[in-house]
Amino acid sequence: MEEEIANTIELILSSDDTNLLDFRRKGFQDGHLQNMLQLLKEKSTPESNMYILNLEGNKLSDVAVKSAAIFLQDTTLISELILGFNKRIKNIEPLCKTLESNEYLVVLDLSHIKIGDSGAEAIGDMLAKNKRLKSLKLYRSEIGDDGVEAIASGMTTNSSLQELDLGFNRFGSAGLEALSGSLGNIQSLSLRGCDVRHQDLQFMSSYLPSSSIHALDLRKNKIGDLGVEHLMQAGREGWKPLSMDLQDNKITKKGLECIYHNMSHNKKLLSVNLKDNEEEKLLLDSISACLASNSQALTQISSAHEDGQNYSLSWQGGILLFSLVLVVGIYSFRAIKTRK
Repeated sequence: MEEEIANTIELILSSDDTNLLDFRRKGFQDGHLQNMLQLLKEKSTPESNMYILNLEGNKLSDVAVKSAAIFLQDTTLISELILGFNKRIKNIEPLCKTLESNEYLVVLDLSHIKIGDSGAEAIGDMLAKNKRLKSLKLYRSEIGDDGVEAIASGMTTNSSLQELDLGFNRFGSAGLEALSGSLGNIQSLSLRGCDVRHQDLQFMSSYLPSSSIHALDLRKNKIGDLGVEHLMQAGREGWKPLSMDLQDNKITKKGLECIYHNMSHNKKLLSVNLKDNEEEKLLLDSISACLASNSQALTQISSAHEDGQNYSLSWQGGILLFSLVLVVGIYSFRAIKTRK
């Protein structure tokens, strides 16, 4: 194991083609991580790149969390830290304490780690002071209302966080209400499998028009047709998402009609996942056609020249456009395949 660690570090540090330190599912225990971090520190140089450290699915415990926290105190090497599926980890407070002042880590993934409300409180304290983190993934972390309220409190003074994944946690209306009022600069929000009901969206939808959210994941909830209406009302009041994932939400023909009739309020909408709801071929085809039309219009705008000015997208915008168009294509293909 030690030789494999050393060879991997040597290879990555000497390569210009990758910045991924991939140690997923290697059977790592705490000692292995400590040795790896020491080697990385010894062999890196001031000219070294920033790296993604993927430690998903190992056998790490709270000892490893402390080691990672100490390592991040005096290094600029790690920009993304993935600790998901290390089920022995319980206490993330040392890591959160370090990240309060860390200016280099932009992605933190703690999915499938049972941090609970106490861990969420540490996350909230960290967010209140951190000025760099952009993506936080807390999927299946056993966070309840108190934990979400703590995270929301930290978000009120945070200006850097753009992506938040709280999928399959166990909070209710109180947590969602606190979160709704603290969306800040969040652009991508996942509430997948959080038992969101239409009553929750009635409250949340009043905050969406003033939010920055362009991607909302509500898969496997129970928003129903009334929930759809609340989302469409937010659209009529100025919310312009690029994508909504409404898979498996007990949406019937009435909800589909509501989506279709409100498509005119958002010409930027490029993706709506309606899989595992009531199938109405004509309505699904009509919605898909509207999405395709929005995509085509955006493509035309990106290449248009008007009054001698070039309105073409930047290369980053082009990549985003391509990705979104691809999503539309996949959605359309899946919809047709499902109906067959």
